[in-house]
Amino acid sequence: MSEPPSPRSTLTIHHKHHRNASFSVRSDTSDDVDKSARKFFTTWRTACDRTKDKTRELLKRTLSWKGQDYSVTNDLNTCMEDTNMSTNTTSQRGWSVHIWTTWVRRSSLGDDEETPKPINLSDIQKEKFSHFFTNLLDLDRDELISIQDFDYLAEKLRHFADWSHSGTEFSLLKQVQQEFINTFFVNVNKESPISCYIELDDWLRTWSNLLTGVVGMRDLPFWLQQFPKVLFLVINKSGNGILSKEELKTFFASIIGYHDMNEEDLNEMYKTLTANGDFPLKFHVYELCFANWLFCKNPNGPGQWLFGKCGARPDTFPIDYSALCAPPEEREPYVPDKKSNRHSIIV
Repeated sequence: MSEPPSPRSTLTIHHKHHRNASFSVRSDTSDDVDKSARKFFTTWRTACDRTKDKTRELLKRTLSWKGQDYSVTNDLNTCMEDTNMSTNTTSQRGWSVHIWTTWVRRSSLGDDEETPKPINLSDIQKEKFSHFFTNLLDLDRDELISIQDFDYLAEKLRHFADWSHSGTEFSLLKQVQQEFINTFFVNVNKESPISCYIELDDWLRTWSNLLTGVVGMRDLPFWLQQFPKVLFLVINKSGNGILSKEELKTFFASIIGYHDMNEEDLNEMYKTLTANGDFPLKFHVYELCFANWLFCKNPNGPGQWLFGKCGARPDTFPIDYSALCAPPEEREPYVPDKKSNRHSIIV
């Protein structure tokens, strides 16, 4: 009667930086057991040459099938010697080791780093967000902002509005501030956001991610929808629900630092926000201006100067109303391919 086949066991190792190794063991009385064992450990040591801690752990797991308890010392060579001694003991029990190895691509050190997403903002959007970064947060002009800069801004807004620390308005402000930190700092450095500094590029890239695919205020995170409400309450110190030119001037001087803002710029800014004074600057109008500050990719929008003088002065385009006043028989229909001397059309 033939003897039953000897027991056999297989283990496969996967490591993304190194090569894969698989081996099997079987009962044998081969004289080459010492040579095979040395080859076995040499192969493993080569596979894990960049992480000695992994090597110790793999050796510890591999030898566990022998029922032995091997302590991992601080010196890898000591660990290898202990293992060779245990192998000699194992050879007396009739065990031999067979190795098969395959090679895989070893990734470079930089392959694990995520590629930064592109900044999908127009030039005027970059200028507006950079203006906010510099004039409201980066007061020391080192092109870095921290969580402490947000704390300082929140305290400035509270002091300007004369809110108490226990009031509902300040509570809303602190919630918005915390969401700013969660969005702009925790996403940049998840390990230690408290000691993290972010640069202007990180600031712009996060705004770009926030606005990607967003078409209106209601598509924004709730905390960002509340931010214009907080600003409106801060500026409107009178509490009448309408922002005046003087309130804006005081806000720009105290919060943004426009102490020497001339009257011409102030008038131009107020005209831009109120459509030449046709719409009083109530909250719903201010919210529309804030949305324009966020979404508008071209200059001359009403939100361009929402936080002070930003970019070139908005241009004024003259409007010709002559077509509306002309009699119907004198109105020339618009034809794209037809040249005309018309100065205005009705659309």
